[in-house]
Amino acid sequence: PSRISQRHLAIAVGALAVLLVLQLALGSRDLLAARMPSIRPLLSALGTPLGLEIELPRLPDKLTIESFELAGTGATGVYRLNALLRNRASHPVQWPAIELTLTDAFGGVVASRVLLPDEYRVGGPSAEGFAGNTEKSVALDIAIDEVVPSGYRAILFYP
Repeated sequence: PSRISQRHLAIAVGALAVLLVLQLALGSRDLLAARMPSIRPLLSALGTPLGLEIELPRLPDKLTIESFELAGTGATGVYRLNALLRNRASHPVQWPAIELTLTDAFGGVVASRVLLPDEYRVGGPSAEGFAGNTEKSVALDIAIDEVVPSGYRAILFYP
């Protein structure tokens, strides 16, 4: 191959490498911005012309329910949900939704409800996110009509 074609090949390979790095950065922009807040303005500037926004990352594998209890309050059909949630990531993540499933004595589902972050988060906007390496208590009264559950289960997820 001639020198000119080698130069063109090197330029093409370099341009493709830059495009690949940009694609990876934009594809991982939420996680990169959470881990390295100083590059958030750069990622935002790169993504805005493409209609991309930067949000807190969704990392369901880093979130756990440390404890969960559903107990009657004494008022008919009203139950108190108490939970302790943990974010094991080193940075903030989006608040998850909580799916509460009520079961009968045989484990069959009698009712299910999804609690969104704005429903169970009290004392601060959910946009601030669930801070890294923290635990947060959740307490909420829930009206459950026409069903007397024998058991329950809860999972965290992102809708």
